[in-house]
Amino acid sequence: MDFRIGFAVENYSNRKGIDDSRFVEWDVGLVTNTDGVETKQPVEYRKCTDEDMKAFFPTAPKSLKSVKAIRERDNLFCLADYEKIRING
Repeated sequence: MDFRIGFAVENYSNRKGIDDSRFVEWDVGLVTNTDGVETKQPVEYRKCTDEDMKAFFPTAPKSLKSVKAIRERDNLFCLADYEKIRING
């Protein structure tokens, strides 16, 4: 599947990643609503690897500097199990 998503959550003032397990617990999942019944399927995530980055579409030129900086700070996360995600438009 071609869909990929990466995310980073950083402190605005010092750009440190907000992922210290002593203070933060991420709850990443796929929420669906069928006939008014909401269900949530957990989605695994991890720090993005070079292999993950190769699977993304090319970064827009205006975003290259930001994405590079986030990766250098090791603050970029990727979803780990894309095969479980199906998006209908």
